[in-house]
Amino acid sequence: MSQEAGRDDEVAALKKSVNQMQQDLEQRFARLEALILASSSSHSDTPPDFSWPGGSRGPPLDGDSGTKNGGYAPRPKLESPKCDGSDPLRWLYKVKEYFSFYATPPEERLRCVALMLEGAAADWFQWRSTNGLLNGWDDYVTKFRQRFDPLHYVDYFGQLAKVPSLDVEVWTLLLKCQLNTSLNI
Repeated sequence: MSQEAGRDDEVAALKKSVNQMQQDLEQRFARLEALILASSSSHSDTPPDFSWPGGSRGPPLDGDSGTKNGGYAPRPKLESPKCDGSDPLRWLYKVKEYFSFYATPPEERLRCVALMLEGAAADWFQWRSTNGLLNGWDDYVTKFRQRFDPLHYVDYFGQLAKVPSLDVEVWTLLLKCQLNTSLNI
């Protein structure tokens, strides 16, 4: 019984200590924010907005109004999805959710994607990026699907093998094959 009472006292002391540390951190964050706002107001007319929507310092926890934890919650660190081009639709879904979770703006997504690709997909991305053939996130997604998604891929060589004689259709397919090969699609 005395051990249990001793543990309860230890737990209560730890709770009190954690609450004190949290209050101390909140005071420090408030002072830091005031200093940043003061220094930024001397450099510009409008101070930066350091708050999340709703005025808190971070997203509230599920089922929590944010008052118990000082108005913010740490975001869990998620591992970025990797892709070698073998399962493009699943990867596109995962990367869309990843960017949504971290609220990554479209103009920064291509820089992040460079670190998520491996193998043939990384080589393809590097070649297109180096040659200025990617015009933003939406263009990347479209071209990625054209290159790696079997539902978007057209097998021009297979169509060419089925053609019985050399006619206009054959030459058209040959030109498309050469174009795709030269563009590395």
